[in-house]
Amino acid sequence: MGNSTNKKLKVFLFLASITPVLMMTQDVFGAYWAEDKFTHFSREEPLGDVLKAMAENQGSNIIISNQVEGNINAYYRNKRTAEVFDNLKSTYNLVSYNDSDTLYVYTMAELQKVSIKMRTSPIRYLEQELLNIGVLNKKNKHKFGWKLNIKKNIVEFRAAPRFAEITKNIAYELENNNYIYKWKDKNNTIHYSNEPPFSGVKYLKVMKVEDRDVKEVPSLINESSVLSVDKKVTAKESKGSK
Repeated sequence: MGNSTNKKLKVFLFLASITPVLMMTQDVFGAYWAEDKFTHFSREEPLGDVLKAMAENQGSNIIISNQVEGNINAYYRNKRTAEVFDNLKSTYNLVSYNDSDTLYVYTMAELQKVSIKMRTSPIRYLEQELLNIGVLNKKNKHKFGWKLNIKKNIVEFRAAPRFAEITKNIAYELENNNYIYKWKDKNNTIHYSNEPPFSGVKYLKVMKVEDRDVKEVPSLINESSVLSVDKKVTAKESKGSK
């Protein structure tokens, strides 16, 4: 696949339920914690268990890195869940990434510095596709220092491992002119693949990349080492609930 706009990019988005049309808006993507109140007593309770209890309280999915450590001694009484989470993030130096309705939680030390150079596709196609499927939004562009260089066809960022993994793999599929499918398994975990989900999973198809309005972004990055997109990334196992 070359840089010519006449070359079609075979990129589709498939979802595993009928409802994600609403889920795809940036506001919904950014709002993982509901307005529910959280009441919980902890005495030397592992931090990961408290985070899981918060997610279970509102019926949400959370995946926690096994590097998240610490014990909690506290009594939360009718506290806003988002407020409790922000306090824990600040106290224990945590970082999170919301992939649809699954929250991934890591330590700040796990942030990955990534540089991707597209070899055959314009880098703005990668950014636009990530925006369209909800992986990227205004909030996490700022949060992860997303810096695009149109002339050099490079993007750099420093992000949570889940975000880095998804971005690298989608870049790989774009470079190889593959279809992209987004679907949800029985545990409500989102998956991205170049093959359709298993039989019986419902999905929604949206427009192709070449039919979208791809806007250029000003150059913002400096010279740096570059990781070409040569192969897919495999995620390491992490602990989680559900």
